[in-house]
Amino acid sequence: MKLRIFLAGLCLASSLVGPAQGQEQAGDAQFIAAREAFRVGNRPRLEAMAEQLRGHVLADYADYYLLRQGLEQQSPGSLQAFIDRQGDSYLGEKLRAEWL
Repeated sequence: MKLRIFLAGLCLASSLVGPAQGQEQAGDAQFIAAREAFRVGNRPRLEAMAEQLRGHVLADYADYYLLRQGLEQQSPGSLQAFIDRQGDSYLGEKLRAEWL
């Protein structure tokens, strides 16, 4: 009886975790696609992937890639806004150093 209750609880827990895990994996694939678009200089693809990544834990990286690609053409205001939003994080410091 205890084993049945344990197994039922385990099944319930896995059904609750499953969809979120699947969404995370889909976002991970979109992040990899965004990184590759940045690497090869495909801005339209990068913009599309960045939009799909909104709300994902790695969305800030897509924003960084967008700003970093064509850094010379970016407005100082958009660069500063990203740096301010990131604070002393790795991405904020990296963009600051590349901008300078």
